[in-house]
Amino acid sequence: MADFNGMSITPVKGLSTVANPGNGSYSWIVDSENANAFTLILGGVGSYTTVVISPPGEMIATAVPLGANVNDYAPLNWSLSNRVRLSATLPVNITGFDATAIVGRKDVFNSDTFPITLKHQDAGSIATNRIQVPGGVDLTLYQDDNVSMWYDIVLGAWRLI
Repeated sequence: MADFNGMSITPVKGLSTVANPGNGSYSWIVDSENANAFTLILGGVGSYTTVVISPPGEMIATAVPLGANVNDYAPLNWSLSNRVRLSATLPVNITGFDATAIVGRKDVFNSDTFPITLKHQDAGSIATNRIQVPGGVDLTLYQDDNVSMWYDIVLGAWRLI
């Protein structure tokens, strides 16, 4: 059970949306598989901000192997996961990661033999999804390499740790 501005939310099996009983300026998406994880959507049609509130712990996503370069990348379960296992069927570039539903810190891991390059501030992705790589150079993840990153709302980009 959660309470937000007087609105009580009791998660039910699966995902459900609970709207504000007042003016409709926010809504919740509740994940009952992890009863403490909520997505709060602020705003309305055409203009909104999404915030994910999740419990401590580990949520791992395994992405479908990449077969081409990708912009504004959002693998399945990206918004809920703090660890993401990547792979590729050939060497690929990622120019940015989706920043609309952020779980504070992400650990990204290359589980395959082909390299995956994280591109520094690449214009292939929209500005808010770009990656800020230390030293201003691209970072290549080879098999078993991993990197941690967090979204810097002041910079408006993912920062590698």
